[in-house]
Amino acid sequence: MMKKRRTTRRRKKRYSNLPIRARLMSVTELMKLTKTQLINKIVSSIALLSKKKLAVMCYQIQKSKLPILPVKKRVWSQKQLAALKQIDPRFTHGPILPVKKRVWSQKQLAAQRLFAKRARAGTLRKRRRR
Repeated sequence: MMKKRRTTRRRKKRYSNLPIRARLMSVTELMKLTKTQLINKIVSSIALLSKKKLAVMCYQIQKSKLPILPVKKRVWSQKQLAALKQIDPRFTHGPILPVKKRVWSQKQLAAQRLFAKRARAGTLRKRRRR
């Protein structure tokens, strides 16, 4: 008799000998461990992550090492302000910044979701004109 071939591929057991801890260790417990034990713990948890998560983590670490770019505030000269005032009298201290987006309350968001749901279902009533 011939053996049946498996239709699904077997996955290799990677890092099968790693101990699995079900509970979260406190910082004081972790501080009691040696540096090598901490490094081994970190490496074992990183080894189980997917390639994409590792790439994102690597990107974040690289980005955190970059120097912070200084942001220069633009100083407007009196000549520039005068030119801006001719265009629009509201320009007194420089250009008008864009208005912040409106913050919706939880009730408003819920009402909007309900309205959108009814609109999709086609159960909205037509308003009467007075």
